[in-house]
Amino acid sequence: MRKSNLLLIILLFVSALGSLGGASFSSVEGKLFNDKAFIFPDDLLEQGPVVVALTLSSSRKNGEEQQGLFIDWQKKLKAAFSPLRSVSIYHVSVIDGAPFFVRGAIRGGIAKEYGDILESSQGGVLFLSKSERWAADAAIPIDGQPTLVVLSENGSILGFIKGEYSEQRAEQLQTLLGL
Repeated sequence: MRKSNLLLIILLFVSALGSLGGASFSSVEGKLFNDKAFIFPDDLLEQGPVVVALTLSSSRKNGEEQQGLFIDWQKKLKAAFSPLRSVSIYHVSVIDGAPFFVRGAIRGGIAKEYGDILESSQGGVLFLSKSERWAADAAIPIDGQPTLVVLSENGSILGFIKGEYSEQRAEQLQTLLGL
């Protein structure tokens, strides 16, 4: 079997493992980096699939590490040579248990880290009291790895990819998007 065919079969198999057949996130309120309220995932859905770079973490340090990896993903996916540069990518951090009086400062700090590589309407924060349950209901494990979730136009999870950027993961993302 040719190497390219074997790679395609492996990618399809891995994509099938990441496919969640109808799973979805429950709707929750959040705030975008530009301080506008939004409903996740409803307000992010478009005519076609969208990608959500979802920072799910049980610690601040790990959340910051994931954010750094997502910045790398963003830069590489939006590069001129990338076949995925026209795909909508939203960056959403999920923070559990933050007191209401520090939420604006947290959101502002996260937005500042993205700087000018991300429009303020393309990123946001969800402050939840039970993020583990919320993620588990959508069949997304919280395991310390950055998670790219592909959502259909109706909000169903088409699949997800975990880990730092690599050409293989970018190809998996392309396959999940049907490109």
